[in-house]
Amino acid sequence: MEPPPPVGIACKWEGRVCAICEAKVCEGELIFPLTVSIEGAAAVAHRPGGIVWAHVACHELLIGGFTIPVCRHWSRLGRCPMKERQCCAFNHPSTLLNTFDPRSNKTKKKKWGGKRRLLQNSFAANSFRIFVAQTFTLDYLKSGVVLDVGGGKGELSFLLLNLMGVESVVVDPREMGLKNIIAKWRRGMFEPKRVGPVFSVWNPAVEDGSMERDPLVPRHLRAFFSASEVKRFLNEGVVPEEEVTRWLDRARAFAREVSWTTRGLQHEEEEAQKEGRGGEEGGGDGSNLMKGITHMDEKPPPSPPSPTEVTTHTDLLSILRRTKLILGLHPDQAAGEIVEAALALKIPFALVPCCVYSKDFPKRRLGDTTRVSTHGTLVKWLAEKHPHVKTSALEFEGKNTGG
Repeated sequence: MEPPPPVGIACKWEGRVCAICEAKVCEGELIFPLTVSIEGAAAVAHRPGGIVWAHVACHELLIGGFTIPVCRHWSRLGRCPMKERQCCAFNHPSTLLNTFDPRSNKTKKKKWGGKRRLLQNSFAANSFRIFVAQTFTLDYLKSGVVLDVGGGKGELSFLLLNLMGVESVVVDPREMGLKNIIAKWRRGMFEPKRVGPVFSVWNPAVEDGSMERDPLVPRHLRAFFSASEVKRFLNEGVVPEEEVTRWLDRARAFAREVSWTTRGLQHEEEEAQKEGRGGEEGGGDGSNLMKGITHMDEKPPPSPPSPTEVTTHTDLLSILRRTKLILGLHPDQAAGEIVEAALALKIPFALVPCCVYSKDFPKRRLGDTTRVSTHGTLVKWLAEKHPHVKTSALEFEGKNTGG
């Protein structure tokens, strides 16, 4: 079977020459990459490394000497997050899968402190964002507030807010860290002319030239997520506003008094300990993952809250009352809390759990009394919470199964 024509990428540079017809490519026209073996063609396309670009319309005119280069994610990992969504212009030969070795050095995890080469760190939030939009529709997402529980640096909420116009609030005790993703914004990495016409449909709130304006920063509830408190606060007239204020002040103060070690960030610790091999990242005996959250001997000096931090009971209650969806992308211990809160509020949730933390939750059991001690049993335990919960595998490496 002949491979389908490649997906085009919008040309971003005036003056580029099509490597097939040699006509000038105008900005915005669809082009796709080719690997060239004939002498001199690379120079024509003004592209180092043997890759040239041509009109999508010229695809049927291909002759000997030109081939579509293999996607680097496909060749390195055996999968491409954008292939299924028809957003990748490169080739994905099925024959390459026969030679892919998941145990190769390119896919091994490194010790803590090393830079990973896997795809999940750079694409997980985007893949999850698109999955959420496909599942719940953009209109529903924009009808209220999305809670991004365990949102960490805030990347997922940043993407939802700035690329889709969805009000997303980060719920995490740690400070947000948006420096890198804001730098991408200011380089125009999310603009239609940069991502192309296929992928830009997932960035409806971004226009060419957006890099000239400042991006929005998502609101941040700097606290540990508690389903019981959410349910309690939403019982109108039951909890006095003064009590909500006291809780919020205590929660914010507590969040500033904890420190996070590498063990607190370690994934797959429980599975590794079960197999008697220790953690793959950083080692250790896995005796108690809650040791990753420890009180500091000395309290840090109080620092002023960020401009987007939720600091008043009015803001907190407004956010909770308008919440339409709860998300959790690798939310650590908050996975069960997310499901409990969503079911209590009768709203949907989307969750990609990671760490099991079985020693912190020893009473968790499946319907058949099996102890929840692996990632697979954790996913099943969460799915058993409601008959309408569905599971799906997302297109990124690492823990990518959610419901």
